[in-house]
Amino acid sequence: MKQLVVMDARGNVEAVLGCSEKSRTKTLEQGELWVVMPENGRVLPYGGGGVRCGSFRPGPDEAWYQVRLLEPGREGDSGAATPGESAGLSGDSSGNSSGNFPDTGDDLVLPVLSDLADLIAERRRTMPEGSYTTHLFSKGSGKIRKKTGEEAVELILAQDRQEIIGEAADLLYHTLVLLEQEGIRLEEVVRELGRRHSG
Repeated sequence: MKQLVVMDARGNVEAVLGCSEKSRTKTLEQGELWVVMPENGRVLPYGGGGVRCGSFRPGPDEAWYQVRLLEPGREGDSGAATPGESAGLSGDSSGNSSGNFPDTGDDLVLPVLSDLADLIAERRRTMPEGSYTTHLFSKGSGKIRKKTGEEAVELILAQDRQEIIGEAADLLYHTLVLLEQEGIRLEEVVRELGRRHSG
């Protein structure tokens, strides 16, 4: 089972839930979002049903999925995109009327980044064929640094809100790859941020 980042029509994160093959298939077939409920593991329609998807796409290396919800009355495309397309993982949570989901996006940030960092470390250990992360590690530190720099420039040049979110997600992913390449754990960076914040 993978994580599913649920975003509203404006790109704000509503929740991070589980996504199984069954829930993914039902979502793509019906155009309505189905998720794995955290309290019982059952596959149920999100928000009680009738919540339409504007897009349903994999994040880098298909480590998680991103779904963008439609405003009521609008139609969208639930097709999947290619691996490596950005998944917006930052933003404020607007909560959910069912009461089953987190009330704030603050608690979602570190678990998602930590899970991605762990996946990147696993990719480096196993180097599975066809993985974009494997490709980066096979090219070495110079290539990873160059690609991270390119992503930083793309973030700077991004214009609209959703483009900035997407480019920021790409930069975070490549930064985590660089940290793994250099043997630096995400926790070390978080501790440094905490030190500066408390100083």
